[in-house]
Amino acid sequence: MGNGQALSLPEGAPGKALDQMVGAQRIPITDKFWFELLKVQFPGVEQAVFFDALASKPGELDSLVYEAYFLQLVATNDHSGNLRTFLRFWARLLHYYRTSPRGGKPCEATAALSLSLLCRCLLKHFAAAFTAPTLLFQLEQAPFEASAGGAQRRDSEALSVTYCGRQVNTHRQASSEDEGRTAFIDLSPVAEAFPEDQRSLRDLSRTAFRAPSTGETLAALEAAERSALDSLQELVVCPSAVPGARNSVVRSVFRELLGFFVSSAFGAQASASIAGASAKPDAPLRNRSAAPHTLQMQVLMLEILLTLSAVIAPRFVHKNEGEEHSSRRSTFCAALHYSLGTGSVSESGKSDVQERPKKEPDMDSDVLELPPQMGEEPSLPFLDALLEVVEEGDEEDTAASDSEASQHFGGSSASSHPKSSSQRAAASGADRSVASTAWIEAVLTTLLNTIWLQPHADSLTRPTEKTLRLFPNVTFPDPGEDPADAGVEMDPKSASKAAATAGKQLAARAPLILLLLVLYRPQQHLLVAKAFAGITEGSGPVRTADGAPAPPRGASAAPLAAPVNFALLLEALASRLQESSFAILFYCLLHRNDSFRRYCLCQSEAEVVLIPLMEAIQKALPTNTGGNTTGGSTVVPPHLTALLLALLELTSDEFFCKMASTSSIVDGGRLLGQGRMLENIAASSVLVAQLLKLIHWNFATHRHAFFNRLLAGIFQNLAVNGMESIHWYTAGRILEVAQLLAKHALKSATTSSSDAQDQHKIGMVQEALRSLALLLSGCLRFPRVGHNCSLIYALQRTYPSQFETLQEDSELGPIFLHIKSTVDWFQARCPPDENLEGGNKSYLLQLQSLASASFRAPEGGAISNPPETTRFVYEEGPGLTAYFLPEVWKEAKRLVPDHVCWSGSVTQRSG
Repeated sequence: MGNGQALSLPEGAPGKALDQMVGAQRIPITDKFWFELLKVQFPGVEQAVFFDALASKPGELDSLVYEAYFLQLVATNDHSGNLRTFLRFWARLLHYYRTSPRGGKPCEATAALSLSLLCRCLLKHFAAAFTAPTLLFQLEQAPFEASAGGAQRRDSEALSVTYCGRQVNTHRQASSEDEGRTAFIDLSPVAEAFPEDQRSLRDLSRTAFRAPSTGETLAALEAAERSALDSLQELVVCPSAVPGARNSVVRSVFRELLGFFVSSAFGAQASASIAGASAKPDAPLRNRSAAPHTLQMQVLMLEILLTLSAVIAPRFVHKNEGEEHSSRRSTFCAALHYSLGTGSVSESGKSDVQERPKKEPDMDSDVLELPPQMGEEPSLPFLDALLEVVEEGDEEDTAASDSEASQHFGGSSASSHPKSSSQRAAASGADRSVASTAWIEAVLTTLLNTIWLQPHADSLTRPTEKTLRLFPNVTFPDPGEDPADAGVEMDPKSASKAAATAGKQLAARAPLILLLLVLYRPQQHLLVAKAFAGITEGSGPVRTADGAPAPPRGASAAPLAAPVNFALLLEALASRLQESSFAILFYCLLHRNDSFRRYCLCQSEAEVVLIPLMEAIQKALPTNTGGNTTGGSTVVPPHLTALLLALLELTSDEFFCKMASTSSIVDGGRLLGQGRMLENIAASSVLVAQLLKLIHWNFATHRHAFFNRLLAGIFQNLAVNGMESIHWYTAGRILEVAQLLAKHALKSATTSSSDAQDQHKIGMVQEALRSLALLLSGCLRFPRVGHNCSLIYALQRTYPSQFETLQEDSELGPIFLHIKSTVDWFQARCPPDENLEGGNKSYLLQLQSLASASFRAPEGGAISNPPETTRFVYEEGPGLTAYFLPEVWKEAKRLVPDHVCWSGSVTQRSG
């Protein structure tokens, strides 16, 4: 198969099995029919070029699955529930596939990969076609059966409501508060029967009802009115939240996706059933390789997580309260919602907001489904459930430990036997917390590893000693003992190419999933925050060889996931800081993980951290700093804010500031967008010149107060920790910008204005001016001043008169007094020689004179008593999520149309 060859669906017996699955007949999970799916294989999936063809034509296979399976399954799934059963079967298959030894896999690698691909395509179409309540009905709701749920007696006024396959009797109650609303459905009995879902069941504004007799989806108000008028006596309640029970289908799928992703990763610890009794507790078997098909399955799993995590729960409102038109289904995707809400510009140059699609309302319905309003935090039920599953820990899947699973796969996995009550009790309390934190850390670590392993992905199928040395503290087994799945036989060249392609796709998706886990509602998921902060180099979450949890840093335990290589992770992040997801991830690691922060601060060369940061800032800068921003954006780019937050964190360290002053850049003009070269300029001088450019840009365009404070904080840190070897270009720019700010400050002092915008600008001017004044004062302190002779010379030549006037200011006066006293001291001892001709020779002679004079430090007076200042202190606030998450979803949107969900043709059909 080549890239030009068309993709196709399974034929023969496997194709007939898929046709039967999407049919109207209900197929129980215990039916032997499901064994037939183990033979399903997409034609050509065993070839290395299959996924290249899939990536080059992302909509081709989607369209085939849409026409052949999705349309029929949509029509039959209400009563058959076969989609739910298929997901249960697939989750169990993943469980036994990952926990079985090489020779005992329940199916071939091509079958597991094909079923995963089919699952991704189906979930993609269902997520695009339905809003959250109806999608959850399709995935979770088991058709009610009297034998299973037990039929209940009800009177003529009762209403039967089914939830998760259980039927509960409730009543319609009259409402006297709102005219025109005759009744509402009381879900209190259902909430009492499912206490874990009380919160979602009581939120009728986000709850839908499904009428089995007609196949309609109704809002709560509409369902109450229709049931009263039409004597509709049976409804299925569909809240906008994943059921809280552990045996929830979605939760089981999430659990197995994460389990497979972690356990199949290169360098991960093999489970007890694979390692066997011969494994030593201090050296458990690890995956020595990663087959191309395994990496491709990991890509599909991340795409499924991304697809479902993006689903937004709508609000149900009455026509009189809502908009004229409700939005099409595809606007209930977080990536598209954020794109529409912030007015991003499309490739055609037109705003997405102007092209926001509308759908004519159903004339028979009085209720509209609306996405979140602009600026409103969306409700993401699947992402909430994913985070809850991550925090549960790596316990055995309840769905995979029952007798039905043993009938399917023979119970070959060691974890197929449920824990006894005593074992569960032993795993509670502190041990359970340790195991949970260890598992979360393993998930986060594996996601990080996919980023820095991407350049080496082509060698993971047959790793060399050089590849194995990427994990210096990990002992790998001999090639013959490798517990990893061998995958499909493939020639070495094709296998390397397929692995490289999959590795690239993994590195594009992993940061998005990782950021969603870390940034989404962090106050509610403290275990994730704790685990993210606890990731260290060369160590990680631990577990003994028999699978029991152990203390995270125990001597006899080994990391569950391969430990992070900070050197390669930093290299990978630094090379892609111009991308939003990598810039935000770099900031999160720097600010929230002390181990990574210390590693970055220990780097003694500017090329490792500082120069990549400045290169990314330069690329993020607008092309015209004096006018509108490039692309017409009306907000500061969040990834630029993330880069500055990273700089703020780094400049708070004295060693980093010293490194920046002593590191020389061959051509600083390249980082400043200058046409001329600035040879052998200190990295700190380039940094300050960049920040000055940002100050000018911010005042000319956004006047963003927080952005201005960030810049001021970096200047303040440089003033405290020291800045040396200031280049003549930077010295001139500092004085130019400071003089301009001083003019504005003096002008505002003589005029009074009550305008809010004027007051906002005045506050920003004073904050920026104070930070630059502190920087000047800090650079002129003895003995540091001897290394900043270019700055003294610039002040000697043109000392701004506004600085002298500001010496009378109560706040800024002491700072400018120190600056003036220092300049006068040098002016008295080594004034510029006016008899010498101008040019480079005169400049160098004056610098020598100033450097010589700096060895005689003055005593007494303002020059020896500079104003005290402290480092800028930054703390994350609750608004961080609201600020960075939209940017993460915008990055996801670049993947969504082509690889995950809502491609052009699908969007049109679902609209």
